[in-house]
Amino acid sequence: DNAKGRFVGGGPREQAALRDLFERERVVGLQASPHPLMPTLYEAFTFDGHYYIAQEFIEGSSLDEVIRKRSPLPREWILKWAVALCDGLAYLHSRRLVQHDLTPPTIRLSPPGHLTVIDFGAAQYFGKGHENEKPMEIYGTEGYLPPEIDGDGKWAADARTDIFALGCILYEM
Repeated sequence: DNAKGRFVGGGPREQAALRDLFERERVVGLQASPHPLMPTLYEAFTFDGHYYIAQEFIEGSSLDEVIRKRSPLPREWILKWAVALCDGLAYLHSRRLVQHDLTPPTIRLSPPGHLTVIDFGAAQYFGKGHENEKPMEIYGTEGYLPPEIDGDGKWAADARTDIFALGCILYEM
């Protein structure tokens, strides 16, 4: 980091990894954006060596903050949010996308109680048409990743990854 705050990352590998991450967030953001549970992505660009993603600002609290403050949550909230999350994940999965780090901090709640899934930095493609893609390093939050990941090291993220995380979130709620 220099005086201007510019990223002065290691070597070419780190720069390539940063570009790959930025590109994945841009593409996934554009594909997820049309769903009402996902933030609208307005623009993604590079300028003067910096990477920028401009997306909808989501006012409110994260789900983990709400769980901490209001636990136990009212049953009506849990059911409403469970159905909404299932709909949002079905949308992503129908596009062969897995959010891959679904946790209470990656879910925001607006003051009226509308959910938004944020942070697609770990998102991955899966299934038909993506078999030959280089798998990403296993990434996610401990406690929300399926136990199979610790197995033989051959786990490929797919819809089951998000479904397991959703089960953990429902349990917490």
